[in-house]
Amino acid sequence: MQKMMMNENELATRWNISPKTLQRWRSEGRGPRFRADRCCTPWHRCPPDCRVRSSAAGHPVPFDRQIPALDEETEHTPAMLSETHTQRILDLASQRGLLRASDLDAMGSPRVILTRMTAAGLLERVGRGLYRLPGAQVTEFESLSLVATRVPQAVFCLLTALQFHGLTTQLPRQVWIAMPRGSHSPRIDYPPIRMVQMAGGAHLAGVEEHLCNGVKVRIYSPAKTVVDCFKHRNKIGLDVALEALKDAWRTRKASADDLWRCAQDCRVAAVMRPYMEAVAHE
Repeated sequence: MQKMMMNENELATRWNISPKTLQRWRSEGRGPRFRADRCCTPWHRCPPDCRVRSSAAGHPVPFDRQIPALDEETEHTPAMLSETHTQRILDLASQRGLLRASDLDAMGSPRVILTRMTAAGLLERVGRGLYRLPGAQVTEFESLSLVATRVPQAVFCLLTALQFHGLTTQLPRQVWIAMPRGSHSPRIDYPPIRMVQMAGGAHLAGVEEHLCNGVKVRIYSPAKTVVDCFKHRNKIGLDVALEALKDAWRTRKASADDLWRCAQDCRVAAVMRPYMEAVAHE
């Protein structure tokens, strides 16, 4: 079979990839075979009979003039590599539920594949830098998995945690998250978030881990959530905190000991004492 000789830029244009990708493949020993042949017209396809070695001429050939030789085996290299990356991305999306664009860096896959897979209908874009399999089962707590994927250190709190534990009739319009004191508010297009800063001990106390759409989310326990509602009663309202306390007591999702211990840790024991005594005597 007659081989076709092309330079780096022509091959990049033919395969619709960047010349830097070809350079990276060459350094990793992947992709088409590169030859140091030098022809009279290095910026065009070489004639079949051009076999002049640069070493024989005694002049080094710049890399942008080195010519890859294509045959039946190497002509299909990009397709095979693309299929391999695609399958690995699909497997990872199936395992994690939500896939971040940064996850491809650890796999050694170019991020442009996500755009191509989305256009082909293999993936669905659910947010900036977030993808999932089309037709994936979505729960009512999808917004939690979206935020947890973008902000892994966030802990869901207050109204969002109350709704998760079934301790309120409120329907929050924002996702409430707790971050360590001094943190900046995360930049997320969707869903809208509301951040509360907490000190180190209060931020780490009472954290539970749950799975939502295959994503591990961190959320405060029912007892810690009720106590936080009293601590931040000026933000959500005292009536919401009282409702949460009564529901947690009635459904036994939080014991008196757990509530009292969290109240002492968060320094709201004096505030909660009369309400806990009233609920206990009802």
